[in-house]
Amino acid sequence: KLKSLEAQTNGDQDLRNQKWLQAYGDYKKAVQLADDRADARLRLGLSLIALQHYDTAVFELKRAIQIDPTLPQSGLSLAE
Repeated sequence: KLKSLEAQTNGDQDLRNQKWLQAYGDYKKAVQLADDRADARLRLGLSLIALQHYDTAVFELKRAIQIDPTLPQSGLSLAE
């Protein structure tokens, strides 16, 4: 899971710098390394929205909520 967190951190930096495709790649890697991490799937969904891949984004966001039903109430932000 540590490698997943590292990939997610890289994706967060890319997203802040509006490097959408690079963020997507980092978040996809984070999910592949630990597919049970809801926050990684949430971020993958956000990067897909930025790339205008809405159908796939909805899938990832729904999957994130399936993993952690409290996610919508968590107030998660990329600033964390």
